[in-house]
Amino acid sequence: TAIDALTCSKRLGVERVTMYYRRGESQMTAYEFEYEFAKQEGIEFRFFCAPKRLIGNGRVSAVEFQRTALPEGGTKSTPLAVPGSEFIEPVSTVIRAIGQSRLSETLAALGVEADDGVVKVDAELQTTRPGIFAAGDCIFEKGMREAMVVEAAEQGKQAARSIDAFLRSGARV
Repeated sequence: TAIDALTCSKRLGVERVTMYYRRGESQMTAYEFEYEFAKQEGIEFRFFCAPKRLIGNGRVSAVEFQRTALPEGGTKSTPLAVPGSEFIEPVSTVIRAIGQSRLSETLAALGVEADDGVVKVDAELQTTRPGIFAAGDCIFEKGMREAMVVEAAEQGKQAARSIDAFLRSGARV
């Protein structure tokens, strides 16, 4: 979503488009091809920057950020690079693209095993708890499955077929 917002902004004529990300480049959930595409479009990236507050009077004019860690390959010689330090960046527009959180507590309460919030499923998309199936973002694991709408839709169809087969077999939850 963030990459789409960035590249669309650039193509709509915004001169300077910058993404501020609270983690590092290697921790981005965007695919490598999306990241490379955005860079080719002229998008700037700033890592280890968490927004603290918007500044403005009726309209945003700046964002205050806090460094979350030392940038990869960076040194502490620059005051802005010190973890915990704050800085203000002038802006004209802010597009908020927030991540999703995994419902680890809910999964645990249901008896569904997950690894760092990623639901474990078998080839039929059944979870570790018989009768419960999963598809889409909750089974996305970087490098293992695709996190794309078309993939999620296909997984939904596959899960539906698996659920139908489960119910027809007379199995009980």
